[in-house]
Amino acid sequence: MCPWQLAATGMFSLETRGIHVLDVGNGTRVSNFPFLNQHLLNSKNSSTGGGLGRAIRLLKTLKADADKAIEISSYDIAAIAWNMNDTALVSTVGGSFRLANNCSQFLLSLIAGEGTELKKLNVPNQTRKIVDAEGTTLSAVLSLWYELHLLLERIKTSGKSVDREYRLAANSLTIFA
Repeated sequence: MCPWQLAATGMFSLETRGIHVLDVGNGTRVSNFPFLNQHLLNSKNSSTGGGLGRAIRLLKTLKADADKAIEISSYDIAAIAWNMNDTALVSTVGGSFRLANNCSQFLLSLIAGEGTELKKLNVPNQTRKIVDAEGTTLSAVLSLWYELHLLLERIKTSGKSVDREYRLAANSLTIFA
């Protein structure tokens, strides 16, 4: 339920408090719901056993470590990860590779077909699309996926001994060459 729908039903809570930000350029006030956004992120992180937080940290680290700058905000990275299926985010001990693989597959599904699926996604508090004038671009998400792809390929070809879950995930990894 969107924040404005919650207000209409009288279902107020600390999480649904909103703010208005003055857009000086346009002379308008823009509604935002940062407390709801954080509440939704925390809720999903709890329901996935911390998997959402790990996915967000992985993607933010890849952005920070990339050779070329990737123009995507931390807010949009969190929003993309929040839109992943809960089962893909559930993380188990030793399941880091599977989580990274699931992130890769999700990003790949978003950038396929000129980013049609990516352009449909909203930020958690439903105040805007992830890809819009204020948000990110298909190119940035493609760059983020590519960094993750390179990491997974390096892991797969490192030749180090890995646990059973890693081998299963590595065998199911399908990435376009």
